Amino acid sequence: MEEDIQLRHSYIKDSKGEKMETVRKTKKMIGLLIFLLIVFFLFDRITWLFRGNEIEGREDIVGIRKERNLDVILVGGSDLKSFFRPLRAWKDYGFTSYNYGTSGARFDLYKYFIEDAQKGHRNTKLYVINIRTIPYVVDEVAEQSTRNWSDSLPVFSLTRIKALYSYLFSRSEEGVDRLSYFLDIINYHNNWTAAFSSTQFKFLKVNGFRNVDKGITITREHVPLKKPDKFNYEGKLTKRQKDAIDEMLNFCKKEKLTVLFTCAPVVFSQDEHLAVNAAIKYIRHKGFDCLDLNDHYSDIGLDFGIDYGDVSHVNYLGSIKYTNYLCDYLSSHYNLPDHRKDDLYMAWWKDYYDYEKQETEILAEINGKVADHLVAYETGLDLHNEYEWENWWRKTENSNYTVVIVSRANNNEEIFPESLKYYADKHNILLGKSSVAIYDGGNYVDSTDGARILEMSIGIDGGRGTDDLVVDLKGESPRISISGYNYYKEEGELQVLVYDRNYKEILDNIVISTQGNKINITR
Repeated sequence: MEEDIQLRHSYIKDSKGEKMETVRKTKKMIGLLIFLLIVFFLFDRITWLFRGNEIEGREDIVGIRKERNLDVILVGGSDLKSFFRPLRAWKDYGFTSYNYGTSGARFDLYKYFIEDAQKGHRNTKLYVINIRTIPYVVDEVAEQSTRNWSDSLPVFSLTRIKALYSYLFSRSEEGVDRLSYFLDIINYHNNWTAAFSSTQFKFLKVNGFRNVDKGITITREHVPLKKPDKFNYEGKLTKRQKDAIDEMLNFCKKEKLTVLFTCAPVVFSQDEHLAVNAAIKYIRHKGFDCLDLNDHYSDIGLDFGIDYGDVSHVNYLGSIKYTNYLCDYLSSHYNLPDHRKDDLYMAWWKDYYDYEKQETEILAEINGKVADHLVAYETGLDLHNEYEWENWWRKTENSNYTVVIVSRANNNEEIFPESLKYYADKHNILLGKSSVAIYDGGNYVDSTDGARILEMSIGIDGGRGTDDLVVDLKGESPRISISGYNYYKEEGELQVLVYDRNYKEILDNIVISTQGNKINITR
């Protein structure tokens, strides 16, 4: 009996010891877990401080976390962000929307864009997905565009990790430092300027901050474009492009998302356009809605000569037209609510009025640029009708022009008219000598006595490329060459060529000859 009691006491003692050991181990594990969580949190915060200030669209990725009850989330790259204006949609239609995207974003990452957006927005009624970047789904890693997104998320975000793994390890490109994407502080560790910048501290807010503009990027530039040709046939999707589309469609089905695929009206190359056409046909074949806005230039009211900042982005004027058209389409095809009289959405009115304050200034700036470019162009076209020398050259004093001035060698040491000498002195030209001077955008660029060749790129690019200017007076065949065409003329004491930088056209190309005090213009 006594032995049984001792055994029971021993058992109880051992049980208590085991329980205490279990508790001790559990506490130790909890403590370790808390320690690791603190380390991970601090590492994430430090990484945020060092991340580069050059990341485009970071506010738009972080800012969505502060939004609530978004009816529509638009997913894409910088073209999406320049085209659609969520706050105008709110004012005119009453549904809430947000542009979730970054500059250069790649289509094969969009699935993860949506997955990240869903974390705070499980009840979003519609996703609008831009397929503009389908042609760029290639084997090469698009570093900057990938970092624009991945370096805008918490370091240890599961969505971020999955996206980087899927994107980086599906490509065979050599020399890619994949670790620096996952632990991006490797890329930014010397960025002490950013670490102590006040702009960086706002990103330390775990839940984000209110992004008043809702992801819009207003393009304040004006680049005149020609209405692009529409290719009504399609090319062939690569396996990688087709797989990326299939992955997106399967994800949308699994998540039971209501989705509209769109393609913004941009100026494509032929290869890009054929790839996009193939993608549109394939998406529709799979039973999904796809709106190709390149079929609706007239319906939208787009004027390519006025509404664009470059080939891929509309300016402020174009964004208004596009937003109005797309909102009409969404309202008529989807059951979107109107919250404008709902007290729960008063913050949207505040954001609208805060942002509206900028619109008057933006509109004035864009209209000013458009008017300036149009007036300069029309003035340039009128140069052909001007034969009074002083009137002519004063009309060419415009920042929208590139002006090439060439003086011929003249051994007669002729006495030149005063107005011509004034012009030559003003523009660094040696009358009677072989010399060249170039002014671009109203600014002096270069000059020479003819002993060397002058070369430069001219014209506002806007995604259209520039023209190559070559001035060569050395050889037996002198030339003023623009994109391979020679505009050089043999006659006269002076030759002046005027080129419109915005419209990329030769406006006038004159020869100046003198007879005593008389100055003659010939073309």
